[in-house]
Amino acid sequence: MSSASPGRTRRVDPTHPVPADSGARLNAAPPEAIAEAVQLVRSAQRPVVLADMHAGNPETSSALRTLIAGTELPVVETFQAAGVLSRELDNHRAGRVGVFRNLPGDVVMAHADLLVTVGYDEVEYDSAAWNTDVTRTIVHIDSLPARLGDHYQPTLELRGNVAATLRQLAAPLAGLRLGSEFRDTVDAQRRALSVAYARSLGAHGHRVSTEGELVDVLPRALAEPGPSAVGVDTNSIRNIDLGEKLLPDSFE
Repeated sequence: MSSASPGRTRRVDPTHPVPADSGARLNAAPPEAIAEAVQLVRSAQRPVVLADMHAGNPETSSALRTLIAGTELPVVETFQAAGVLSRELDNHRAGRVGVFRNLPGDVVMAHADLLVTVGYDEVEYDSAAWNTDVTRTIVHIDSLPARLGDHYQPTLELRGNVAATLRQLAAPLAGLRLGSEFRDTVDAQRRALSVAYARSLGAHGHRVSTEGELVDVLPRALAEPGPSAVGVDTNSIRNIDLGEKLLPDSFE
């Protein structure tokens, strides 16, 4: 195995850990690695993007939005990745991973045969809690080497500047479409997400019966000046998902 350096990509070998990169500005992953990642994603039947905490900075989220806009890739977010998608890309949002692995985002993840993880960190969300199929293909995109474990052993790592790497992936993945069966699966979970949103608002005094009414009610409900806060339990995670869905630019 060749040694790793800033901007280089490696196949995973758990017996040979890779030292952390220096603080120098990184380039995108090399062209041959980009080409391999494109081939893996295009060959997959059920590809899903998992955005984590390192995907949330402005440069990276902008590059991710550009990549996603040209495809039908569904995006699942961890709690720290709130706001990475804009309202214009809401049709790509498949929800959030949950504490008990029972949210629509968890279901979409469970169906995936390939995961593209963007800025994923085990500290944020332990892979044992979400990676139900350790044999599936994982493409890890980050500036740091993956934290390897029993439930997270990427097939391919694209190491380098994350935003630059995503920009290099955008053109060759443009036009990517999901198969009809998996598209139906994702759409069903998005509908379940909308129903959960509506029930959540209804339970807190706002009577809504359609997603259109929901889109109308929440921005007005949150329009009062000053900060808002919620406790982080399972129901609150749903509520934060709801807020991000309707007011994405207000969540960071």
